[in-house]
Amino acid sequence: MPTYGGVDLFGIAVSTSIQDRPREVQVNTYFGLHGLEILDGGARGRTITVTGVLVQSNESLLVESEEVFRNRIDGVAREFIDERGIRRSNVILEEFQSIGKIRRTTDGFCVRPYRARFLELG
Repeated sequence: MPTYGGVDLFGIAVSTSIQDRPREVQVNTYFGLHGLEILDGGARGRTITVTGVLVQSNESLLVESEEVFRNRIDGVAREFIDERGIRRSNVILEEFQSIGKIRRTTDGFCVRPYRARFLELG
């Protein structure tokens, strides 16, 4: 079960994708000399995108679940554990987006898909 800061925020049907951000590079040129000097500035973290579906017994609890997510867009780095159990420390939540309108399942639950973007700092 995925968690962020020790809290299960993610609901069901959770999928995580991780993308390395481009490394920082400084390119220097010198008058009269052929070629380029490349200085590697190191890695700049990873972007973690999580998609899933929040499920609650009524609309107000579903909206409350979304607000719990949004309240963590505060710049504080927390531990993120994905659905495979891989731990990543120093992760901040950058964006949360609910997708579409709230729908009701045949057994009465309220559901809404979402997308969340995190930044792993290092």
